[in-house]
Amino acid sequence: MSSEKSPRVAARATAAIAGSAVLALGAVAAGCGGADKSKSGATVGKVATFIPAGSPVYAEFSTDLSGPQWTQLTALAKKFPGYPELVSKLDEDPKMRLGWTVIKPLLGKRAALGVTSIPAGVSGQAGAGAASSLANGSLPNISSDDAPVVVVAEIASGKGKDVRALVLASGDAKVLGTHGGVEYFGDKGTQGAVVDDVLLIANTQDGLFKSIDAHAAGGDRTIAGTGRVKDALARLPADVFLQAYVDYNAVLKASAAGNPAGAAALNALSIGPDASLAVSLSAELDGVRLKGIGSGLGAAGSAGATDFTPKLIANAPADSIAYVGFSNLAGQTKYALDAVLKSDANAQRQLASALPQIPALLGVSAADLAALATKEHALVVSKGRGFPNVALVLEQADGARAGRTIDALRAKVPSLAGAIPGAGANVPAFEKVDLGGGLSGWQAPIPDDNGFPGTLAPTEAIDGSNLIIGLNPDSVKAVRKPVASLSSNIEYAAAARQVPDSVASLFWVNVPEALKAVQGLQTPGGKDPFGTPEGKKLKANLAPVKSMVGWSTAGGEQTVEAFVTIK
Repeated sequence: MSSEKSPRVAARATAAIAGSAVLALGAVAAGCGGADKSKSGATVGKVATFIPAGSPVYAEFSTDLSGPQWTQLTALAKKFPGYPELVSKLDEDPKMRLGWTVIKPLLGKRAALGVTSIPAGVSGQAGAGAASSLANGSLPNISSDDAPVVVVAEIASGKGKDVRALVLASGDAKVLGTHGGVEYFGDKGTQGAVVDDVLLIANTQDGLFKSIDAHAAGGDRTIAGTGRVKDALARLPADVFLQAYVDYNAVLKASAAGNPAGAAALNALSIGPDASLAVSLSAELDGVRLKGIGSGLGAAGSAGATDFTPKLIANAPADSIAYVGFSNLAGQTKYALDAVLKSDANAQRQLASALPQIPALLGVSAADLAALATKEHALVVSKGRGFPNVALVLEQADGARAGRTIDALRAKVPSLAGAIPGAGANVPAFEKVDLGGGLSGWQAPIPDDNGFPGTLAPTEAIDGSNLIIGLNPDSVKAVRKPVASLSSNIEYAAAARQVPDSVASLFWVNVPEALKAVQGLQTPGGKDPFGTPEGKKLKANLAPVKSMVGWSTAGGEQTVEAFVTIK
């Protein structure tokens, strides 16, 4: 069957149901935690009874257009100027063949997609870079060309015959035969069937037959009867638009199969056999929430990160444009290096010879260098004079020790720069600067011909137990003792209402202020980056997005959560 034949058309129509809402909401960034567990309890629907047990990837989403999630999602989507145009395209796009007005009355309450197996070495992920990608928790891309995929969509009660007739009439699909008493149609490629008011579509005949057989057998032959899948999804909120399950161990093993470096990296990470990810997307009254929970990932789930109670948020001004909180960067760096050393003999040899030389080059011991980045850290972007203030705050266990380390590093900068051909003459000399309140630091003004007149003057200072490194003196001053901190910002407090007391990372963006900052950074020709028709359209569609907050947690069960406020 060609790409325009009916089962593929039906598959695109099913995907469009979920895709329309996501596209209408624009770019929703996933950030970084925990949530109110009193709301947990996601369950699988009837569609899960058609996905064979053992399928490594399962995703289920609502198609109940009158249900709470679609109602709320539609209300949010209507706040975007591009929403009407998007909806109209569902009927006008010739590739759809079946318009939204035709599909809408045929929909049941849920649809799902299952990847029933993953070929070894899928998507070329195996190779020299496998160690680093696995250490960072990245998953391979899976397309219908790589793996057998089954799409399941509930049909409105009593509309099964109508869907069958519509599919057979709208293209060149034909009845091919029966399997297990179920009629199936299509061609040698994409094939489909209507069973118990459910439309099945598979990219292989074998996949379609396995789906029919699993449903007929029921029980633990299906995802719906698989305890680990149900347990993973039960940790998610009960009322969600989309929920998904990934057998993390199976995906990584398939990716690393046949590749020694990838297999070594997987072994080094010590990921348990029951490692899994559960993800959900839900619409709320004032925005969209994304949540992910990892189980059985061990140390790989946190990649060296540790939980902490954010205190440096007190250093971020209430009107901050952006804030990123994290901790123990030294530990995370060590974890990444260890993963590489355990999985790549060549990298192990190179690092073994290079690492001992670093302390001598920098003029400080490895322990002193690591001590700078073992506690809480915060990157703060706040309003500046024509250009945003940017500062990194590093909490120190011993401020005096940190001061000595920074002094030694500063003294080494000229000689290090001089070793780079042509760079030594361009390195500005450090000069002492008064930062007010009895605090002095060191700055290195960058000549005006670098394109940021009077803006770039990297500045560092030890303020009590904090090492502050700023874009310029104003950046350091902004995070010392703000009049009001970000935690007192009403909009931040509302968006971050589910942030737990202890996190592994914390992320915040004031979107309107970020757009103003971007607009202030004009293009080299002095043009407004949003001055073009496309730019104006993008800015208008981002206007309803007020903020993004995200967080993660480490420990035995890692979580990641993000909330996008839309008003």
